[in-house]
Amino acid sequence: ARGFGNQIFDLGRLDERFAQARLVGSVDRLTMDPEESFNLGDDFSECIKLGILHSPSGRFLTAEVFNNELNVSGTALRRRQVWTVLTERGRPGTVYLQSHLGRFLSADKDGKVTAASRVPGVDERFLLEFSPQATGEWAFRSETYGFYLSGSDTQITCFSKCPVWWAVRLAILPQVHLRHQFRSRYLRLLPDVDEFRADQPYPWGADTLIWLEQVPMQATTSTSPIGVGRAPSALGRSAVARLGRVALRSEAGRYLHPDGTLVDHMDESVLFALELRPGKYNIGIVCHSRTYAFRDSNGAYLTTVGPGTVKTKPTTVVPGKEELFLIERAALQVGVLAHNNKFASVKQGELTRFASKC
Repeated sequence: ARGFGNQIFDLGRLDERFAQARLVGSVDRLTMDPEESFNLGDDFSECIKLGILHSPSGRFLTAEVFNNELNVSGTALRRRQVWTVLTERGRPGTVYLQSHLGRFLSADKDGKVTAASRVPGVDERFLLEFSPQATGEWAFRSETYGFYLSGSDTQITCFSKCPVWWAVRLAILPQVHLRHQFRSRYLRLLPDVDEFRADQPYPWGADTLIWLEQVPMQATTSTSPIGVGRAPSALGRSAVARLGRVALRSEAGRYLHPDGTLVDHMDESVLFALELRPGKYNIGIVCHSRTYAFRDSNGAYLTTVGPGTVKTKPTTVVPGKEELFLIERAALQVGVLAHNNKFASVKQGELTRFASKC
């Protein structure tokens, strides 16, 4: 509680819907501080932080502190397994992968891969490709040399002529706001009609909070008991791909189904392939680096129809400007309760202390 004179406000009474802090998937209590991002100037924009899972082993691409060595041996998503995806102004389709040490993943003309470069250049540029089967897998192709990132154990190379698929695990807090780029509106929950709708100009209130959830890694196999956030020696490609898909959950705990309805449980039908599409389309005069497309298991992309209802359309198998969503970090929103059990509020532009509810 904070007080000024006889004015006492209780800052501890927060709506419990805002107090939930479930982390995405199997991230071991990992909370990435935005201040930890290395400043590269205004020419570079951070897209997202994630872990990169090798298929079929289900182990993470890891940047070791000693000698900036690379391997595929991480069994849990911790600091050494986190990579920051960045884009550069003027090259929105190109991405850079930055380790927790601030060094960049590089691939030279001989296919040698390192993570020692302090400055991003031509060898550090990669292009993203996504599985045409909508499995949620990503491939990283060297923009300069045209070869694909591959490897296992300590043998990491970039010399494959065919796509080599990896899965990704999000290393962000799950509570986000989603903005439909074409409509310029944020998604919110409509409990009366049991759907998400993109019709809010501002992301305000618990109904605009959306959880990005992934299948816990310990639940990927029923035959191999593993600890929280751990991966067994080999999962298989389909199981690893499943780890990379995401579900969209409302603050009420229900999951978005491709047909637009909300269901009570996470299963295969509510998992979407997450595709990072930075600079796919310019919205107005702004080119966003955090635009994504969500694709269901049948290959259809999530979009909005009618009044803004969020669902997939079977005919939408190629992402356009109406299939792009911007992911924004959710800001903390609190209610301020005065000594007279009234909530402080802003009404008609003036601060008042006579609101009866938050």
